[in-house]
Amino acid sequence: MTNHCWNFRPGCRIIMALKSKPSVGLFGSTGNLGSIFFREIEKQMSNSDCLVKAIGRPGNIPQYFNINKEGVITSKQGEIPKLIVNLSNSYFPNPTPEQIHEMESVILGVAEVISNTIRKSGCSIITASTYFQYCPTEFRPWSRYSELKSLAKQIIEETAKACGTNFTDFVLYDNYGGLPRNKFVDSLEKTLATGEEIECTEGAQVLNLTHVSDLSAAFISEVYQIMGGKNSGIRTYELKSNFTISLRDLVIKAEIACGRQANIKWGNIPYREREVFELWETGFDIPIGWKPQIEFETYIKKKFQKKIGI
Repeated sequence: MTNHCWNFRPGCRIIMALKSKPSVGLFGSTGNLGSIFFREIEKQMSNSDCLVKAIGRPGNIPQYFNINKEGVITSKQGEIPKLIVNLSNSYFPNPTPEQIHEMESVILGVAEVISNTIRKSGCSIITASTYFQYCPTEFRPWSRYSELKSLAKQIIEETAKACGTNFTDFVLYDNYGGLPRNKFVDSLEKTLATGEEIECTEGAQVLNLTHVSDLSAAFISEVYQIMGGKNSGIRTYELKSNFTISLRDLVIKAEIACGRQANIKWGNIPYREREVFELWETGFDIPIGWKPQIEFETYIKKKFQKKIGI
């Protein structure tokens, strides 16, 4: 199969026969990581030789790129993105059978569409995985969600290898910041500001935390690398910070930063069937030059001051 992926010499501007700009298609533009990535890369690329456009899914509001009847990502004009960034996701902590079906439909459905599009055009791909896919062998699969993410990666990676195109996958850990979500850090922000009681486990489980903007920066850098012809082939990186901490110690850090005690009832709820008490190694490297810039204490203090009107 002919590879139609654009290969550019480093340092050269992108020159196209029709003088149109190559497009980056984005799945998940309204999600937490996706919305921040979309906003930040649009600002950075406003005067560049690339355009970033959202990809719509069936049943949702149509976007610049959508999925045609053949299951290929294309615009109304027949344009196929030169690079697809997949930040879409579907996750439920304790899924019902209906929610499991939804996860299967979204995660595997998007992977199949990306695979179809690679076969059609040879486009490059950037995706996101979860570190739960790489838990110790005796615990695999960690969950149906992690199993689906592994299957999705396998579908895309095998197609990329067969077509000789570029594929980068980033393994994500825990994150905070961005849109309001029902995560522990969101609850911690609320109880610090309002004093509202939060029920919790004993708090021995650990998180490896990175601000969502720092994650976005890694994806944006990889877009530039691929579109500039500097990265090629199949690669997997992990976006792991140096900030691994238990829930109890995280709360202590937040209380010191904000000067206020959190109203948390430790031990009021049991641990889930599977919790992470010791972080494992995935075996992947961190991207060269990537380092989180936002410190948790600075973030939580700013959020606290904003909530109480300081």
